[in-house]
Amino acid sequence: MAKAEQWHKPENWREWMIQHRHSATLIALILLIAGETVRPESTDAGWVSDLLLSIVILASAYDVLIRHRRFLIVVLTAIPAFGMIWVIRCLDAFGAQDASVGWHLLSNALMITFLAYIVYSIGQDVFKARRVTTDQILGGVSVYLLLGLIWALAYLSVFMIDPDAFQFPLDSDVLPGRRMSALIYFSFTTLTTLGLGDLLPSSSLARTLTWSEAVTGQLYIAVTMAKLVGLRLAHLTQTQGND
Repeated sequence: MAKAEQWHKPENWREWMIQHRHSATLIALILLIAGETVRPESTDAGWVSDLLLSIVILASAYDVLIRHRRFLIVVLTAIPAFGMIWVIRCLDAFGAQDASVGWHLLSNALMITFLAYIVYSIGQDVFKARRVTTDQILGGVSVYLLLGLIWALAYLSVFMIDPDAFQFPLDSDVLPGRRMSALIYFSFTTLTTLGLGDLLPSSSLARTLTWSEAVTGQLYIAVTMAKLVGLRLAHLTQTQGND
């Protein structure tokens, strides 16, 4: 059984930042979810979503770079995702016509690719850890929220391709200004298997994404709990051995 690592006080600011790196990602995700809930319904307020998504990108990139220094991979995934968000915002604000669905689908694909890499990187930290720390727990929570966001972007892409892929309870929920908010809500009720039934998948692809997210959410919780229990047992065993 793996031995628990001994905690040590950080000697400088960089060590402190490494020991608290997952906090930035979690705070950015909470800001995004909260911001999507309270922002105005008009399409003119779409820049709020773009800003919050950009903050998630920056915080997640920092989370990975401060420890792993995977500069090339982060640059190749983060910059295109970040740039496309604001290219579309500029097209919508200053262009002769709004950005086409194809541009939005490309942006979603780039964002999903970046977030999937972040999930992989933070997940490595969490599941390879030999000691339970507050930051490791925050990292585990961040991965869970990132999974919900990835599926929300996937649902949004499906909805853009097929507006009948989901049954919304109210017409106002399908307004461009509320699509992302409604689908984030749907994603997290699915991830937690809460399933209130007020927003339903209609197409085959939407239903497949829905059940795959529900399964992923439950498996993640089960595996994470098993890991935490294992680390706790390892710590108790080491403590008893030292006594």
